[in-house]
Amino acid sequence: MLNLPLLSVLIIFIPLAAVATSIGIGGGAFFVPVLVFVGFDFFQATALSLAMITVASLSASFVFLRSGLIDPLLLLLIGPISAIASLGAGYGSQLLPERGLQAAFVALLLLVSWRMARSGGDASSEDGAREPRPGLGRLVRQRAGERYEVSAPLALVSAAAAGTAAGLFGIG
Repeated sequence: MLNLPLLSVLIIFIPLAAVATSIGIGGGAFFVPVLVFVGFDFFQATALSLAMITVASLSASFVFLRSGLIDPLLLLLIGPISAIASLGAGYGSQLLPERGLQAAFVALLLLVSWRMARSGGDASSEDGAREPRPGLGRLVRQRAGERYEVSAPLALVSAAAAGTAAGLFGIG
């Protein structure tokens, strides 16, 4: 028989996971608070959230890979950095106080929410669009019929930050 906290988690997570997946959010911003709300401590919530995100990410990645939306070169560039940062932050999180991690998690969610609200939820901008061109630290790529430019240094820093956030807070 299912116990009440597990049943609560299932009732809450299934709709949240569906909504998060449909709008492209890994779910950790939803999963961790809900898990804490139903009684898991922050470390357990983070670990379970990451496990759930891993399964969902692998499933979605298969679909995106088959449709040609994943750029293998960029994956090879940023994947290892993100994985190493996540591993290090996951180990390091055990040395930090739970309350401090919770406060940092809330601060991160507030910052992201503020940035999204400020930009209207659209991270892209057509203003000042220019034709991508190669240069020092810039990669010009073409994928799924779209030509784009990536700053390799910025991509590496962003991957490290995302991996660190994943390891510390259970968000992906």
